[in-house]
Amino acid sequence: EGAPKRLTYDEIQSKTYMEVKGTGTANQCPT
Repeated sequence: EGAPKRLTYDEIQSKTYMEVKGTGTANQCPT
């Protein structure tokens, strides 16, 4: 992916959180 590496830790966490909630893997990843 050609995304610039300017993501902050919070942005990465938010992105992961949204992806996890969107795919339903939150049930598999208790973190």
